[in-house]
Amino acid sequence: MVSYNIWVPSKQKYIRMFEFNCEQYRSILKVIDDDPEFDFLLKQTLMSLLYDKTLSIEDFTILDLFVIFLQLKIRSCGSSLKLTSVCSKCETQTKVNIDLNNLIERLAVHIDRSFEKPFTANNMTVVCDVPYVNLREENLSTVSDLNKNIDHYLFSFIKTLIIGDKIIDIKNLKFDEKILICQNLPFNLLNEIKDNYIEQIHEIVSNLFILDVKCKNETCGTPLNLNLDISNINDVIRVLFRDTSSLNMIMDYASVSSNIHLGFDFFKNVSPVELSLIKKSVEESLKEENAPPSNESIDLFEKYRLETAGMVETPSEFR
Repeated sequence: MVSYNIWVPSKQKYIRMFEFNCEQYRSILKVIDDDPEFDFLLKQTLMSLLYDKTLSIEDFTILDLFVIFLQLKIRSCGSSLKLTSVCSKCETQTKVNIDLNNLIERLAVHIDRSFEKPFTANNMTVVCDVPYVNLREENLSTVSDLNKNIDHYLFSFIKTLIIGDKIIDIKNLKFDEKILICQNLPFNLLNEIKDNYIEQIHEIVSNLFILDVKCKNETCGTPLNLNLDISNINDVIRVLFRDTSSLNMIMDYASVSSNIHLGFDFFKNVSPVELSLIKKSVEESLKEENAPPSNESIDLFEKYRLETAGMVETPSEFR
């Protein structure tokens, strides 16, 4: 199987991933609007693509997951992403074609680093990090949720608690145990984490800049700043992969298989971008085969004279 290295921000190293194939892509597209099934299938797909089976879904932050699926999209499906933005002023729809390779370079300055940061009060140190992919309710919340319920918002950012010589791995505790620990942390420590860490992280992940475009309505021309909000990682993965449908993939397979005789196993195991290339090649071949014959007569002697015009003549017995 084809595999390649993907850079993981939180670990600051490469991990090897297998290629994303048509069958996996089609399965995701079938449940893309079903939250529980989509969440389950994303995690199952990621686990099946990991070359190192000692890794698990809990080893990655939501930023890692975003980068991994962004790279899977580029390498297995193609780097082009089509989006539609609606102007808030004139409600005109503007279609934008984004090169995801450029997006990676733009995002690197914001997310290509470890976000671990310690906070200390008295004899206690709390190590914070971007939330890890564990339970769905541990994804980032909105600022309004932060103001309403600091406990449920805070626990997803706390990675480790150090009290004296004792180190507690918070991210591997049960949900209720994490909440209990958050409720018993010093209030001044919670405020410091909230003001000097959580709000900064939230600003980064909820407003990742993509592209500056303008409304296509020439009389309007309102700037349409395209941004990605990855505070809900499932939603942003939907944006990356919703540029086709399960039905379209089946139609592509049917179109190709009606002209070349390869088994279904072959098609489901190639990558989506390979299927597109095969389809394009078949269409071009059929176009050439079905092209009407030319009525123009060809004078081969005249053609030869034109092609060899200006060339130095050499002796020949064919005179």
